[in-house]
Amino acid sequence: MGTAATDLVWYVRYRRGGGQQGIVAWELGEDVRKWDDVSAPGQVGKRLLEGFVQRELPDSAARPSASRESGRSLPSGGRVMVS
Repeated sequence: MGTAATDLVWYVRYRRGGGQQGIVAWELGEDVRKWDDVSAPGQVGKRLLEGFVQRELPDSAARPSASRESGRSLPSGGRVMVS
């Protein structure tokens, strides 16, 4: 319940700031195409993971996956795709 409430607060802020996406598209990060599009917490997660695996993550790893809430991806955007 707390996660849903927090997400709703962030979505309202997004819309008030001029955001155009519906809540589902916003939640799933459908407009994320590259690391420059990821939120600040997602950028931090990217840097941490890159430091751990000692290589740069591709832009294809920036888009959050549907399993984001299950903890198999970077916080606030970016699934883990390291080969």
